[in-house]
Amino acid sequence: MKKEEIEYLKELHKQDLTILTFQPYGHRFVVHKNTQNKISHDIVGKGKKISEFLDYLKEEPGRVHLYAENFYANKHVFPPDQFQDLANVEREEMKQYSEKTEFPENSNS
Repeated sequence: MKKEEIEYLKELHKQDLTILTFQPYGHRFVVHKNTQNKISHDIVGKGKKISEFLDYLKEEPGRVHLYAENFYANKHVFPPDQFQDLANVEREEMKQYSEKTEFPENSNS
C-alpha cells in the first residue's frame, strides 16, 4: 500500500469506517466497519436475497443494495444533508453487528 492509502484508511478507522470491495465486479465502497458482518447476517443468517448498507464515499454518498445471488450491487446516491440522517440511523443499527455472526453447521446425522 502507498503511504497515502494507509493514511486514508487510518482516517476512516477513526470514524468507524473501512473500505469494502466485492469481486468479481470490483465494486468498492466506504462502509461502516461492521458492514461485512451485517451482510453475512442478512444473506446467510436470515436468508435475505438483498442486503442493504450505506456507502460513505464523500463524493457520492448513498444506499447500496447487494444482491445475494450474484453479489452485484447498485447504489442510490443522496445529497449530503439527506444522507446524514440515514447515516445516523445506520450507525445505531450497526452496533448489533459488532461480532461476527456464527452459524451452526448443517448436520445430516
